[in-house]
Amino acid sequence: MTGRRALGLLAVTLALIGAFLVLRSPAFLVTRVQVSGLSELTPEQVVSEAAIAHQTPLWKIRAGEVAARLLEDPLIASVRVLKRWPDTLKIEIVERRPVAEVVLPSGGAAEVDASGVVMRVRAGIDARLPLVTGAREDLHPRGIVQSAGLTRAVQVAAAARSFPEVEVAEIHVEADTSIVVYLADRTPVEFGLVPDAERQMSVLSGLLGALKEQGTQALYISVVNPDEPVVRPVEPPAPPPPPPPAGGG
Repeated sequence: MTGRRALGLLAVTLALIGAFLVLRSPAFLVTRVQVSGLSELTPEQVVSEAAIAHQTPLWKIRAGEVAARLLEDPLIASVRVLKRWPDTLKIEIVERRPVAEVVLPSGGAAEVDASGVVMRVRAGIDARLPLVTGAREDLHPRGIVQSAGLTRAVQVAAAARSFPEVEVAEIHVEADTSIVVYLADRTPVEFGLVPDAERQMSVLSGLLGALKEQGTQALYISVVNPDEPVVRPVEPPAPPPPPPPAGGG
């Protein structure tokens, strides 16, 4: 029995040594990193932020730690790290999508996503996104919008993405008490602070469609109560006065 046990232990030891040597083989070193789901970021940026050391064996990589490092980037909403033996690491990225730019009181503008996370702060303004004006707080990357007014404005901006026919140019926060949306033609639309942005946008879309069919423009619209919207049309110009009667002799 003693000899058999000794042979068994020797076999196990040799197997472990063999496995260790195999895993240390160059065949198991990470030679490829596949990155998917990118729009704003580049594969090179992701690989750099993942901080995977050169010549690292695939078995030594901790997927959770790689994901945690990548989630420090405010442009990344979620990440999945997968090992593909023998030499490939696959990184699946879901980026945040900006819905608005908040004009900051200190200057510049902050890009925010639908959940209010600050993605980046710019010195200038990106005209492709609705502007949120009236902010009283400065924002920083990886921060989250806090005030009720800004939170509501971001919700309205996010809802507007589902209604591209509603051309939102600006969302103004009035002292945290009301939200006013300015359309591309500068028509003001009162939204208030009612947390029903999707429904309000749907009602507004219908109103604008009806006005277009009638060939009418609005001076003011309110969807504070989407069940009872208010539309104040632009008054048509007054007809010119009739010409004076021709004088007779």
